[in-house]
Amino acid sequence: MWAHYLKPVNQSTLAHIVLNSNLSLGQQIKIHTQENGIPKIVGNELAIIGIKEDRNSINNLGTGSDLSQIRKELYQLFPGNWLKKIVDLGNIEKGNEVSDTYFALKEMASFLLKKNVILILIGGGNDILYANYRAYDTLEQVVNLVSVDAKFDIGTLNEPLSSETYLHKIIMEKPNILFNFSNIAYQTYFNSKQELDLVNSLFFDAYRLGEVSQNIAITEPVLRDADIVSIDISAIKYTEAKANKNASPNGLTQSK
Repeated sequence: MWAHYLKPVNQSTLAHIVLNSNLSLGQQIKIHTQENGIPKIVGNELAIIGIKEDRNSINNLGTGSDLSQIRKELYQLFPGNWLKKIVDLGNIEKGNEVSDTYFALKEMASFLLKKNVILILIGGGNDILYANYRAYDTLEQVVNLVSVDAKFDIGTLNEPLSSETYLHKIIMEKPNILFNFSNIAYQTYFNSKQELDLVNSLFFDAYRLGEVSQNIAITEPVLRDADIVSIDISAIKYTEAKANKNASPNGLTQSK
């Protein structure tokens, strides 16, 4: 059913998993492979999908080009003291148009939501959040969105959808199912006064980097109530995420 949207995890990643401990995460989950096809989705609790789309990622082309490396690092880790059924559904490739990628993600995310499967996306830019958000249209429920990011990424009315303008489209487009937006770790000098005023006027939650660094526990309520959580690597301090083109000298550290 989903074969025209999802491509299997590549062979080099699968070969790397085989070398890991039998107790590692990669050995404990079901994976979409060329040989075995897409695993059964229903009955799982978490689903991982890679997004190779990068055409609307400002100053971050290639953000979905090496998802195999992320998987290799992730799957050599060991699961904790919890029992969760996880499936890796592979990757959504770039469509002929960016809108095709958005459509594929929206359809896939909507299906998983209806089956009570939590979706974990890797790769892609912040613009992918828009497609993920629109997947909730069919559920007829409001959405709490949390973004861990140095910027609000609101943009203006006349700017096209991109990783730096997605929030404006979410706020303005009908049907509006956004109940609340929360930003964690924004840095004031990366956001205009107009953007900050808009966030305040809409009674959204925004936690400055300094506040979060001093007491990360203040973010617990919004994270607990979130339907979607997005983590932009640009929120991480440059010295701890050197491969990120949009990193800055300040940001969250590994201790947070």
